[in-house]
Amino acid sequence: MIVSIKWTVIHGKKLWRKIWYKTANIKVESGTIDEWVYKIRLSLGGEIYSGVWTYIEEKWLFESHIFDFDMDIYDRNLEVILLYKIRDNKKFDSLDDLVAQIKTDIETAKNKTDYVLTFWAFDLLHLGHEHYLSNAKKYWDFLITIVGTDKNIEKLKGKAPDHSQEERKKILESVEISDKVIIWNEDNPMKWIDTYRPLSICLWYDQAWFADKIESYLKENNIVSNIIRLWALEPGKFKSSILKKLRKNNA
Repeated sequence: MIVSIKWTVIHGKKLWRKIWYKTANIKVESGTIDEWVYKIRLSLGGEIYSGVWTYIEEKWLFESHIFDFDMDIYDRNLEVILLYKIRDNKKFDSLDDLVAQIKTDIETAKNKTDYVLTFWAFDLLHLGHEHYLSNAKKYWDFLITIVGTDKNIEKLKGKAPDHSQEERKKILESVEISDKVIIWNEDNPMKWIDTYRPLSICLWYDQAWFADKIESYLKENNIVSNIIRLWALEPGKFKSSILKKLRKNNA
């Protein structure tokens, strides 16, 4: 199960800075998480970073090794998403052995691409959609967004979308949040789940279309994936039906 921790970065002994690179440390209440080495995603100031973190129970401390990161962030608030366990903690006979193991952990995390899958109509792209996709991107390395077909949207909503599926795909690609944008496959609705076997499927706050079929399909096909329902950005304001109505009234 994915765990999210929001806390403030504290000062450590700065040992790794002298030897190798900067780290970020966070105090965590005892018993909150298991004492493992994790692959993580870190959200700071709207930017997303990847890394490896170690939890040390006796110190109630998380120690991070963040990839491609070189900023002082003491006393700043950040969010850490624990994606999954890389290995158990263990003691090392020498500092060289520890450094070698950390390098191995980093290679393990970097060399495995984990996918997160999102899907929706995206007929009138707005800040609520962008918020949904940006938050989904926190949960794995590669964000795939699936656009509903014209046929499916008409069947679901009783009318054709304002923009064709190809137009909606191009608009989503232009905002450059998703790493890959794909059009829904009507012949095989589960095709993209089978192809990418995503470790996370992020649903929007009120998403019902197709969502009720996913969990049973994952179980039946032994696919391990986290189904995460994300919170909305001002749903009374950023909602396609509301924005379309406003646009029509102002036309």
